[in-house]
Amino acid sequence: MIYAGALFFDTHHVSDILHAWTEWRSTLTAAATTSVALMQMPPLPGVPEPIAGKFTIAVRYVFAGKPDDGARWLAPLRSVAPMLKDAVGPMPSSMIGLVHSDPEDALPATEGSALLATFDAAAAQTLLNVAGPDSDSPQLMVEIRQFGGLLSQEPEIPSALCHRDAEFGLSTVAAAPPPDLPALATHAAGEREHMSPWAHGGTLPNFASSEGQAGFATSYTAPVLERLSGLAEHFDPSHVFRMGQVPMR
Repeated sequence: MIYAGALFFDTHHVSDILHAWTEWRSTLTAAATTSVALMQMPPLPGVPEPIAGKFTIAVRYVFAGKPDDGARWLAPLRSVAPMLKDAVGPMPSSMIGLVHSDPEDALPATEGSALLATFDAAAAQTLLNVAGPDSDSPQLMVEIRQFGGLLSQEPEIPSALCHRDAEFGLSTVAAAPPPDLPALATHAAGEREHMSPWAHGGTLPNFASSEGQAGFATSYTAPVLERLSGLAEHFDPSHVFRMGQVPMR
């Protein structure tokens, strides 16, 4: 069992919650992880009533431990402002997908990502300026996800996972008819550029799905990319498995 889910807050609490999250997340135990998302969910079937058709902020939270302990660590965020919805509670770890409740059906969308070295009060204010309620941002969601913990620790046997020292991930998602997606991707790139003072560089493979081969390449350091390319050429010289992750030599 885990203690997990999301807290949702209304438009006029977005700034207070984001700044409070920025301070609170640094106090968490290693048994907890969290992200925060600025969201503009359309009034469509499947979108919960409290958040449909409005600008909201969601605090996602997972605690691997006793529910009472998980609730105690989350209490400071719960007390910042009234909630539209409190969807955090005990659940089997197999239900962890409910934390984000991503759509199960495919839809035309574009995603972007970047890694951040840090995320402080100035970064939070910049994010509000470019993606907050008064920004006219067309992005469906802009998320800051805390990393660190075990992810930041190099394994005993080295792996191909790079950029472990990045403290945060920045993700953007926009949905629209396919002809409109390039413009939305360009806008998202501009938002990431505004966050460049806090950038780490690179990305993670999990978040590079919309970036093409060049985007996947930024998931790796040059030595690791060279090794992966060599392995691909050795084991798949006919390029049967062209998944886009590793540029061929």
